[in-house]
Amino acid sequence: MVRSILLFIAAVLLVSLCDPAGAIEPGGKAPPFELPRVSGEESVNSGDLLARYESIFLVFWESGCPNCVEALAGCGEFERDFAGGDIGVIGINSDREDVLRIREVLDASGITFEQLWDRTGAVSAGYDVPLGSIANVLG
Repeated sequence: MVRSILLFIAAVLLVSLCDPAGAIEPGGKAPPFELPRVSGEESVNSGDLLARYESIFLVFWESGCPNCVEALAGCGEFERDFAGGDIGVIGINSDREDVLRIREVLDASGITFEQLWDRTGAVSAGYDVPLGSIANVLG
């Protein structure tokens, strides 16, 4: 549990230290989106997620990025220990072509929290955070 908290804090620090131009300001409105699930089930829109959770941690990653996959594993531990009820952890993968590769990485890493596929990268670009980062979205 301590490891998951430390990995989570490290990922949050990564986001705050990077401070990319154009990033969403604290308290600002998160860009809306609709994305398909990596599992192939129906799409999910951000409005439904915000209705389901009070706070959502979006984890932006690509399967070819070792740091992303490591951060994803830490977020998986955080999700198992703390999510549920009012807190949701949602992965957003921005691989361009191969959803099977995404599923392989998730299976190999033991990641079970919800994963969405941002095939065009538009949602990731709209949030303007580096890969392997977390964006906290409050409802």
